Amino acid sequence: MRYTPMELAESFLKTGELTDALDALNQQLLDAPTDQEARRLRAQLLTRLGQPQNALDDLQQLTDFSTDDVLLQVRLYEMLGQFDDALDVLQTTYNQRPEDGKLAENWWQLLTRQQRYEEAAQIAAVQLTDWRWQQLHGQSLASNGQISEAIAVYQQALASLEAKLPNFSDQRNAQAWQAQLMLLLVGCYVKQRDWQNAQTMLNQVRPLTEDSIVTFYTGMVAVGQGQIADGIKYIQTALQASSLEVRAALLHDLRDHEVLHLL
Repeated sequence: MRYTPMELAESFLKTGELTDALDALNQQLLDAPTDQEARRLRAQLLTRLGQPQNALDDLQQLTDFSTDDVLLQVRLYEMLGQFDDALDVLQTTYNQRPEDGKLAENWWQLLTRQQRYEEAAQIAAVQLTDWRWQQLHGQSLASNGQISEAIAVYQQALASLEAKLPNFSDQRNAQAWQAQLMLLLVGCYVKQRDWQNAQTMLNQVRPLTEDSIVTFYTGMVAVGQGQIADGIKYIQTALQASSLEVRAALLHDLRDHEVLHLL
């Protein structure tokens, strides 16, 4: 039985033989240059092989772009350092498909990665019918230093989520989302030195999660309330228990706080 180059490519991909898969896809596109699926698959493979420009060239020859095609194109532009092109692709496609929440969220994420928080907040503000988008809007505002505004949006998001909690089939995930929102609120209260509201929210979130961030903020509140030694112990315990990524984020939160000099 004779296999087509496309069938060979798919087989090679399943077994991890990427170079052979690329050879087969090259042959498929020589035989059938208009084969959209082969071109799409080759773009994905070239991305895995670290050839972003060649992958981008393939994607740009597609005649019908799916959302995943657009997001891959954005990723490739980022790999090439062409961030304005990445934003242009997302903005243009989103304007054509405003109902596509996946595009909107990736546009928000890209703006946030580029620290363009005001623009990210504008994207999120359009989507505020959903608690998840309310949360993203709050994150944009907080990143832009608009802490009071972020608190108001986070409170709205938390109320929206809690109203829907009975409808979630996976209560564990629902509680994790609830805890995440509560911790975002605690972080804002800490930035405002609002120790009473921070403590109240921490008391509510403790039954929902054992995340080290709870311990961290417990320490921050203790320091803020004058319990310096206990607070520093909590903060050090939290930092030691956290991943490198979380630890970096927590230390970033401490950058303007006098407790940083006590650690």
